[in-house]
Amino acid sequence: MRAEHQRTSVHRSALEINEGISMKPGTWKCVKKVAKFQVRTPGRGSPFVFANGKHQAAIDIVFESYDAEGRYLDISPDELFRWIELIDAETGERLGQHRSTGWVCSCSCSEYPLLQKVDNEISAVDVHDLSSNANLRLYLTTLIEGCVQVAAQVSLADGSRLSTRDESLADGFKCALVTAKIIDYSNPYIWKMYSFNEFRPMADDVPCYEMQTAHSWTKKFHCKTAFNRIRIELLLSPNIEIFVNEVPDSKQRVAATDASAGMSTGAGVNAYAAHNWGDRLDVVSWFISPRQSCGFRSGEILLASTIFLIGSLYKVEIDQNDQRSVVDPYPLEKNGFDVYVCRLTIPISRLTQFGWENYLGIRKVYLYDKYGNDGTLKLDFSYDQIVPFPRE
Repeated sequence: MRAEHQRTSVHRSALEINEGISMKPGTWKCVKKVAKFQVRTPGRGSPFVFANGKHQAAIDIVFESYDAEGRYLDISPDELFRWIELIDAETGERLGQHRSTGWVCSCSCSEYPLLQKVDNEISAVDVHDLSSNANLRLYLTTLIEGCVQVAAQVSLADGSRLSTRDESLADGFKCALVTAKIIDYSNPYIWKMYSFNEFRPMADDVPCYEMQTAHSWTKKFHCKTAFNRIRIELLLSPNIEIFVNEVPDSKQRVAATDASAGMSTGAGVNAYAAHNWGDRLDVVSWFISPRQSCGFRSGEILLASTIFLIGSLYKVEIDQNDQRSVVDPYPLEKNGFDVYVCRLTIPISRLTQFGWENYLGIRKVYLYDKYGNDGTLKLDFSYDQIVPFPRE
């Protein structure tokens, strides 16, 4: 449907620009004179394409021809596509319907939005925005990063060939610069990571109890909760929206090995650990691009302490109606995604986990965008106590 709409628009444009000229339905063998042959591009800048074999760059062709009697020929886009091909303006090499040059030419528009480069900035192009006087649109895809000056050549019925590199035909529109860029989201070297700020306080009076008897607990301390936001962002310039797929190995509880020693964290926690600093214990949970509120929602965590061979058991408990220790994620921003880290600080020395273990290591995050780029990024949560680190 989109391709048919495009062909109708192109045909209508060709009729409008030649209004008042004697027209004749054209066949290719009737072409005796080519008055104009140009390469143009939609939008204000030069075409930009992601080199993934799916994203496209649009090239518009202006072809004005006449028969032996001087009548304008209205040649369909389908027929023009049979005889016009794109070439490398510098080498003359064809950018054909195969990958021997790294480029593939087509007249079919894909589902991926068109992009342009204007003053080193990448912006969108309306797929229906045809260049002035254009009567054929071609699309290029590639798997090779780089730039190419794209010209066009046509094979006439008498066996001769003409090219837009001929200034007398192109009138300043000889070629178009197409820039191709590879983005592999699994490459750790294209990302930068930073923290927005220090931890922001959430609640400072979360109760911590000490066990007196098997069924008796006494409130002993107040614990604190806080969160931080870590930004994982592309080093590359395109300002694009990146989507994060559900991470398959996410867990819902901080303590997975003991049902009585678990605290619900809301949206699936992707990693957690306890860090003993001597005078306190920090229980830290990480959430990769959460779609809903995350943090310490409700339940309890059991902890053990040994001082002079005397053991004590503690529990930190959050009531299900206490929502101060959860955070709503910020709206998604372009060019990256966020990891939220939530921290529970318990002011007791020499504490250890009771009935659960740290859940760290490498997590795989599947990333994709609407331009056909994707990749699985590995984040190592064992590398740092706060910021995860990308791995190959």
